[in-house]
Amino acid sequence: MIKVSVVIPVFNAEKYLGRCIESLLAQTVDCEFILVNDGSTDQSRSIIESFQKKDKRIVLINQENQGVSAARNAGIALAKGEYLGFVDADDFVEADMYAQLYSAAAFQSDIVISNFFIEQGKTKLTVNFPFPKEVPLTKSVIAEKIFPYFIEKELLNSACNKIFRRELITKNNIEFPVGVALGEDAVFNMKAFGMCENAYYLDYSGYHYQEIQGSATRNVIGKNYFGRVLEAKSFDYQALIPSRIADSDYEKLKAEKFITSVLSLVHLYFNASGISLPRKFSMIKEMAASPEVVKTLRDHYDELQNSRDRYTRFLLQCLKNQDICRMFLAVLYSRLRN
Repeated sequence: MIKVSVVIPVFNAEKYLGRCIESLLAQTVDCEFILVNDGSTDQSRSIIESFQKKDKRIVLINQENQGVSAARNAGIALAKGEYLGFVDADDFVEADMYAQLYSAAAFQSDIVISNFFIEQGKTKLTVNFPFPKEVPLTKSVIAEKIFPYFIEKELLNSACNKIFRRELITKNNIEFPVGVALGEDAVFNMKAFGMCENAYYLDYSGYHYQEIQGSATRNVIGKNYFGRVLEAKSFDYQALIPSRIADSDYEKLKAEKFITSVLSLVHLYFNASGISLPRKFSMIKEMAASPEVVKTLRDHYDELQNSRDRYTRFLLQCLKNQDICRMFLAVLYSRLRN
């Protein structure tokens, strides 16, 4: 019996795809690996086919380019395993990843959460979560701990550090939303958690998320990152939550997430390549002066300050005052120190 069906959307991933597939084939629990070639124009398809000839656990779907959500949905439709897992083609997993997560099936878990690594070059960070460890997480715990965390933070959004009981997903017609520019993982996750009876947090790290050096700092202007952040801010998370969060708490959580994203963009814009310094200043000034940033800082400034370190508090002050020059100097100093 297949324990875990792992779905891997693939689009022009030839550089890292071999490493990803090799890490999957090393798994120590019964798995199938559904690779969805989403209209790749490089050698991705050939790489998958060469592995497929050697290992019958690999299933290949070829489709025209439709995006990561459609690719994952195609994989889910074909899956036969008791649980579903997801891996991005740039990333890789430890050999015991799915054996470890599947071990929580003994607790009748509909969803199992694990820690994960974020890696960029030689830098490696472990992401973990403030949830009760290795005990069943009931609906009340999900409502009190997990849903607020989804709204406040980005770190839990990924589908890749979890497994989901396939029956939970298929019986409730849960899919990744197609055509959403940002947050497709969060929507899928929150719908799944909204329907599950028991979840489980395993204090284990087996997923290696690769932050490709330089990729985020290229083509900053064309990607409209701030527009996506505004889209996320306007998203109605409450509609996905079975038990409504108090409006005042909900607004605080959204403010925390929004300003954290804005500060991340400040660093991204200042570090972007191929853009003049005056243009960077202009982009950040425009963001700081936007009605959404101004209102959020006006309404939540004190509580945002209280939860930050000294450096971030200074950046918040500069953001509120729209003092882009002092903000730039602070970011530059921080970068030189580190």
